[in-house]
Amino acid sequence: MPGLEDAIKRAVDTNVQYYRTVGRVTVDYWRAVLALLSDVKLPIDLTKLKVGTPTVTVTPTPPPAAASGISLSLEAALGEQAIGAFLVDNKLPRAISGPVSLSPFTDDQGRVVSPTATADPATVTLDPGGQKVVQIFVTIDQTLAVGVTYRAEATVTGLQGGRVQLVLRRRPDPIKVD
Repeated sequence: MPGLEDAIKRAVDTNVQYYRTVGRVTVDYWRAVLALLSDVKLPIDLTKLKVGTPTVTVTPTPPPAAASGISLSLEAALGEQAIGAFLVDNKLPRAISGPVSLSPFTDDQGRVVSPTATADPATVTLDPGGQKVVQIFVTIDQTLAVGVTYRAEATVTGLQGGRVQLVLRRRPDPIKVD
C-alpha cells in the first residue's frame, strides 16, 4: 500500500519536526531561567554549616556588581514582541515601593524612537531583603531599523542602583516559505 507508506512517513516527519521545535523552545526557556537565577542569593550562609568534617573551604563570592552595570538585550522581528526580564532586590533596611520607568530608546546618533514598551509589574513593592522579577515588553515596529542598536534605561524609583541598561535590536524579518 504505497499511500499508507507515504502517510506514515509524513506523520513521522511531522513528529520529528514537532519535537525538534519543542526542544529548541525548552532550551531557550531554561537559558532565560538560568540567566535570572544567576543573580539569586542563597538565603543561608553555607560557610556556617557544621555537617561532618569539612574537606573543602568555602569562600563566599563577593556581591554582584551594582545594577547599573547590568544590560538586558531585547531582540525580535517586525511585529513581534521583544521580551526580557531582570531581578530587582531591596538591600535597604526599609520597604520600598516605586514605579518602573523606561527612558526613551535612542540610537548611536541620538535619534529617539518610541516603540510601545511596558514593564510588568509597573510598580515594584519590596520588603527589606525582598526580590521581584520585572519583565520588559517592547513591540518592534517600523520606526526601528534592522541592524541598528537602540539603548534605553529601566529604573525603579526609590531603589539604590536600580538601573538596567536596555539594548534593543530589530531582527531581520523571517523568510516566508510557501
